Amino acid sequence: MVHVKETHTGSFQIGAGYNTANGLVGTIVLQERNFDITRFPTSLERFLEGKAFRGANQDFRIEAVPGTTLQRYSVQWRDPMIFDLPTP
Repeated sequence: MVHVKETHTGSFQIGAGYNTANGLVGTIVLQERNFDITRFPTSLERFLEGKAFRGANQDFRIEAVPGTTLQRYSVQWRDPMIFDLPTP
């Protein structure tokens, strides 16, 4: 019998910077590397325990880069086996 314990697959990053070209810029990134878009939480407890939206090897990333002259916001989702075919 093989016992597998999953490692942490998510990350949260926050940062700030300043340069003369773009002024003040912030960065906020939330990323999950083992996301499951179909695994909705059945309770608040399962969500807080980290058992919701996980387990299908999908990538999910939310990024916000607010700034004084430059702003960028993005949401990305990638499924490596969409339609049961491997994607690069």
